[in-house]
Amino acid sequence: MQDYGPIRLALAVLAVSFAYLTGLTAGARRRGVAPLGRLYRWILRTAVASLAVLVSGGLDPVSGVMLAVVTAGVGIGFLRGRRAPKPPEDLSKLLFPKE
Repeated sequence: MQDYGPIRLALAVLAVSFAYLTGLTAGARRRGVAPLGRLYRWILRTAVASLAVLVSGGLDPVSGVMLAVVTAGVGIGFLRGRRAPKPPEDLSKLLFPKE
């Protein structure tokens, strides 16, 4: 049997980052900014990467930690995605003061 350790770790990192972006998109969707199709795409990417880690090695410590961090990543991303972005700074008044 082949050792898929480095590939599984890379897929786990991808699954965690996809999960965070899924949460961000879900939060943006909640605000009404992101389309539903974008959310579905991130959910699909997260699911495929997570399933690849689970299928390649079963339920072992790597996949257990990955599932926990994926769940936390979706939650953190959702909380950060719900917040409205900062308004852009207008530095023209600071750089070019009226004399």
